[in-house]
Amino acid sequence: MRKKKFLITALVLVVLALLVARQIREWHKFDWQTFKEQTEGIRLSYIFLGVGLIYGDYFLRAWRWKMLLRPV
Repeated sequence: MRKKKFLITALVLVVLALLVARQIREWHKFDWQTFKEQTEGIRLSYIFLGVGLIYGDYFLRAWRWKMLLRPV
């Protein structure tokens, strides 16, 4: 059982390392100047509002499931 768990953990870590290495290599190709130009005029208040709405939705979903599962 421990050997199987170790092998699965090692496999997951190898895959994760490969994904990180690929991502780092792709960042060198990314056009940061165009990204900066396109995001220069954004309003941070909209970003924070969107993130707040997402977390509010998570809270409402959790509360809904709490109510639905209460009889169980």
